[in-house]
Amino acid sequence: MIANTLTLRVDRDGRWLRLAGDLNYATVDETLHAVRVAVAEADGPVVLDLSEVALLASMGIEMLLSLLRSDEAPEFVLFVNAVVLDVLTVTGVVSRFTVAKTAAEARELAGLN
Repeated sequence: MIANTLTLRVDRDGRWLRLAGDLNYATVDETLHAVRVAVAEADGPVVLDLSEVALLASMGIEMLLSLLRSDEAPEFVLFVNAVVLDVLTVTGVVSRFTVAKTAAEARELAGLN
């Protein structure tokens, strides 16, 4: 069942954005705005923690890709769970992102150690 809810929590001085729930048509606009604001205010690379995302729909993938296409593309690391990694892999976009499979790897890649 699709819940159409997503929560976003900002940690680690604004450099760790934890998303939990469904990243789909119903949640992507508000989420994109919140992520862009957080990334713009961050002092360094940001971790987009998708480890608690249950559903990554096409609109969620498009949101992630739009972050790469922005005029001032932010430096970010995707911390993913197996479901999100599978979706990014099957759709052929995983290689466009810096992906971490563990929190420790995400911290290291973003320079948060």
